[in-house]
Amino acid sequence: MTDWGLPDWRDPSTYGDTAAWSDLRWRWEFQRRRGDLMRDFEQYAPQAAALRNADFVELGLTEVQAQIANEGFTTAPFGGQPYGYEGIPNPRISALPDTFLEFISTNRPSGGLHPYYAEDGVPAYPDGVQFMPDQAVWVFDLNREIDPQLATAREQLAKLQAEQAKIKRAKDHKAKWLTYLRVLDAREAGASLTEIAAILPDSHGRRDAQTVHNVIDQATNVQFRK
Repeated sequence: MTDWGLPDWRDPSTYGDTAAWSDLRWRWEFQRRRGDLMRDFEQYAPQAAALRNADFVELGLTEVQAQIANEGFTTAPFGGQPYGYEGIPNPRISALPDTFLEFISTNRPSGGLHPYYAEDGVPAYPDGVQFMPDQAVWVFDLNREIDPQLATAREQLAKLQAEQAKIKRAKDHKAKWLTYLRVLDAREAGASLTEIAAILPDSHGRRDAQTVHNVIDQATNVQFRK
């Protein structure tokens, strides 16, 4: 655990002021605990020259300069796409500034430039087009029949709405996210189910093995969402 800079799962105060964390920070905290991301960082890090501190001063990253210098900051441009990043930020660094996380993210939790979806379902990002959050735009081919294109658009829209609903449901459970991080860290540390059950808040009801397994599943679902 200490190799990856994870807090003491038994003490919630070691996680810092989580009430002040942005969605970008929460997303990173779950992502940096992924075993596949850690392994990919180690794989790609030798291929990517560690970016110099000066390259990020304008982004307000001076607060983590010591860690940047000692550990390397990112594998950019290698390996980040499966996780929604351009390059993989160093998972040993927790307090990455929002400015950097937004800069490197390819899938932002909210806001920003949204894709429009062509009739073949391929997303595109046209220059100068800004969409509001929760919007998508379809482009139809005037040389093709309307009904098949509308059917495709409906199917894609239904999928997007289902994905959006899933994200919103997860955000509605944001109060549970610190517990989820602690459970993930406890599991990584080899804690028993009984030990993990002891840190669950009363809102989880029964603290038996099945409850712990359910919470682990819920935490993992949040962790593996881009």
